[in-house]
Amino acid sequence: MNHKNSLTIYGNMQVKTENMESMGAFDVTTFVLKNSQESDTTKVVRHFRFTNWPDKGFPDVKEFVEFIQSVDKARLENRKSPTVVHCKDGQGYTGVAIASDIGLRVYNESDKKSMVDVFDCVNKMRKDRHNIVSSKDLYKYIFKVLKTITDTGSTSDSKL
Repeated sequence: MNHKNSLTIYGNMQVKTENMESMGAFDVTTFVLKNSQESDTTKVVRHFRFTNWPDKGFPDVKEFVEFIQSVDKARLENRKSPTVVHCKDGQGYTGVAIASDIGLRVYNESDKKSMVDVFDCVNKMRKDRHNIVSSKDLYKYIFKVLKTITDTGSTSDSKL
């Protein structure tokens, strides 16, 4: 499914691509899900896909901060919907995204007076996902992301 207004059926589930928007370093696709065996109940899912993570190295920190802020803003707009984060192996980049998101939340919810303890945060995440954030370079990148957030006084006021 990669076309706006396309409809794909998976068993009883209908998935319509409602909207696709390129935000520079990431894309946002809005899907409408419907179970054909139920009444008119639908569920809207917004999929955020960071597209600028290189095969080797790390993306531009400001682009990644903008991505994290946009996901956070969408979460705040619809608190009943869960946020799902994934990458190829569910460890490296996923861990960076989750730790950065937690850092942004702690910073914003403390009125920009507090920052997350990254090592403690990752250790807690490892209770659910073994080996998440498994290299020193991933830790360094998380610190760069959080430093950018604090240096700019960043909030979730992004393009969305």
